[in-house]
Amino acid sequence: MISDPFTITFERPKVLAVLNGLINGVTGLYGKVPENVYRVRVRKGVNIAANNVPRVMQIECMVRIPAGADAYDAPNIRAAVSMMVGSLNQLSAGIGDTYVTGTQ
Repeated sequence: MISDPFTITFERPKVLAVLNGLINGVTGLYGKVPENVYRVRVRKGVNIAANNVPRVMQIECMVRIPAGADAYDAPNIRAAVSMMVGSLNQLSAGIGDTYVTGTQ
Protein backbone atom coordinates (compact mmCIF):
# COMPACT_ATOMS: atom_id res chain seq x y z
CA MET A 1 0.00 0.00 0.00
CA ILE A 2 1.44 3.38 -1.00
CA SER A 3 0.42 5.02 2.29
CA ASP A 4 2.11 2.26 4.33
CA PRO A 5 5.60 1.79 2.84
CA PHE A 6 8.40 -0.40 4.10
CA THR A 7 11.43 0.42 1.96
CA ILE A 8 15.18 0.80 2.18
CA THR A 9 17.27 2.93 -0.18
CA PHE A 10 21.05 2.97 -0.53
CA GLU A 11 22.64 6.04 -2.14
CA ARG A 12 26.21 6.62 -3.24
CA PRO A 13 27.95 9.50 -5.02
CA LYS A 14 27.34 9.60 -8.77
CA VAL A 15 30.99 10.53 -9.22
CA LEU A 16 33.56 9.87 -6.51
CA ALA A 17 35.36 12.99 -5.29
CA VAL A 18 39.15 12.88 -5.38
CA LEU A 19 41.86 15.00 -3.80
CA ASN A 20 42.38 18.04 -5.96
CA GLY A 21 46.16 17.97 -5.55
CA LEU A 22 46.35 21.54 -4.27
CA ILE A 23 48.70 21.36 -1.32
CA ASN A 24 49.51 24.50 0.65
CA GLY A 25 53.06 25.47 -0.27
CA VAL A 26 53.82 26.75 3.24
CA THR A 27 52.27 24.07 5.45
CA GLY A 28 52.42 21.11 3.07
CA LEU A 29 48.81 20.25 3.99
CA TYR A 30 45.70 19.90 1.87
CA GLY A 31 43.21 22.73 2.23
CA LYS A 32 39.55 21.93 1.70
CA VAL A 33 39.11 18.18 1.17
CA PRO A 34 35.94 17.06 -0.65
CA GLU A 35 33.83 14.27 0.81
CA ASN A 36 32.07 11.27 -0.66
CA VAL A 37 28.63 11.00 0.95
CA TYR A 38 26.72 7.73 1.25
CA ARG A 39 23.20 7.43 2.68
CA VAL A 40 20.91 4.66 3.82
CA ARG A 41 17.24 5.57 4.18
CA VAL A 42 14.48 3.43 5.68
CA ARG A 43 10.83 4.42 5.35
CA LYS A 44 8.06 2.66 7.26
CA GLY A 45 4.39 3.48 7.56
CA VAL A 46 3.26 3.81 11.20
CA ASN A 47 -0.16 4.28 12.74
CA ILE A 48 -0.72 7.29 14.96
CA ALA A 49 -4.28 6.60 16.10
CA ALA A 50 -7.41 4.66 15.18
CA ASN A 51 -9.22 5.73 12.01
CA ASN A 52 -6.18 7.60 10.65
CA VAL A 53 -4.09 6.86 7.62
CA PRO A 54 -0.56 5.68 8.37
CA ARG A 55 2.18 8.32 8.49
CA VAL A 56 5.69 7.70 7.18
CA MET A 57 8.52 7.26 9.70
CA GLN A 58 11.99 7.85 8.27
CA ILE A 59 15.43 6.70 9.43
CA GLU A 60 18.51 8.08 7.71
CA CYS A 61 22.17 7.22 8.14
CA MET A 62 24.76 9.40 6.43
CA VAL A 63 28.43 8.52 6.00
CA ARG A 64 30.92 11.23 4.96
CA ILE A 65 34.30 9.93 3.85
CA PRO A 66 37.03 12.45 3.01
CA ALA A 67 38.33 11.97 -0.53
CA GLY A 68 41.53 9.96 -0.54
CA ALA A 69 40.75 8.04 2.65
CA ASP A 70 39.23 5.21 0.59
CA ALA A 71 42.60 4.53 -1.02
CA TYR A 72 44.94 5.57 1.79
CA ASP A 73 43.16 4.31 4.93
CA ALA A 74 40.64 1.61 3.99
CA PRO A 75 41.17 -0.38 7.24
CA ASN A 76 39.98 2.54 9.38
CA ILE A 77 36.94 3.09 7.16
CA ARG A 78 36.05 -0.58 7.58
CA ALA A 79 36.65 -0.35 11.34
CA ALA A 80 34.31 2.63 11.65
CA VAL A 81 31.58 0.87 9.66
CA SER A 82 32.02 -2.28 11.76
CA MET A 83 31.72 -0.31 14.98
CA MET A 84 28.61 1.54 13.80
CA VAL A 85 26.79 -1.54 12.50
CA GLY A 86 27.86 -3.71 15.43
CA SER A 87 26.74 -1.10 17.96
CA LEU A 88 23.37 -0.65 16.29
CA ASN A 89 22.93 -4.42 16.15
CA GLN A 90 23.79 -4.86 19.83
CA LEU A 91 21.73 -1.89 20.99
CA SER A 92 18.74 -2.18 18.66
CA ALA A 93 16.27 -3.28 21.34
CA GLY A 94 17.33 -0.47 23.69
CA ILE A 95 17.22 2.10 20.89
CA GLY A 96 13.73 0.90 19.98
CA ASP A 97 12.66 1.21 23.64
CA THR A 98 14.03 4.76 23.75
CA TYR A 99 12.12 5.73 20.60
CA VAL A 100 8.90 4.24 21.99
CA THR A 101 9.12 5.47 25.60
CA GLY A 102 11.22 8.62 25.22
CA THR A 103 13.55 7.51 28.04
CA GLN A 104 16.95 5.89 28.07
